Amino acid sequence: MLKPLHCIEPEQVELIMYMFENEDNLWWDSILWTVLAVYVWTREAFETRFHEKYFPLMYHKEKESDFLCLRQGGMIVAEYENRFTKLARYAPLILANEPIRMRHFSEGLRPEIRTKMYCASILNYAELVNMSLQDE
Repeated sequence: MLKPLHCIEPEQVELIMYMFENEDNLWWDSILWTVLAVYVWTREAFETRFHEKYFPLMYHKEKESDFLCLRQGGMIVAEYENRFTKLARYAPLILANEPIRMRHFSEGLRPEIRTKMYCASILNYAELVNMSLQDE
């Protein structure tokens, strides 16, 4: 939500604060009162507080499970990769390790595509996705 804004992090947080309405604004005001006025809000600190409030642990665990169980099935590779990328944020350890990320992506591909990917010499995740798209 904040990434497209082209300004420094504290300004990004200030801009997003203005988008809040009603109870969201009350929530943010309560957060501001719990910290020192001199605290500089980074995007990471803001997102942490925001996710604590609006994405409870149970939601996070459900999305992590969705990611771990994700299979291409009837999706085209582009749809599968898009869904994979959206859900990957809920499994940061997999996302942070490129070989594991590649293996997890490959294992979710349909068997006829997955077999060809295992036989290829693929060096990185972007190459894996591109080759999967071309093979489809």
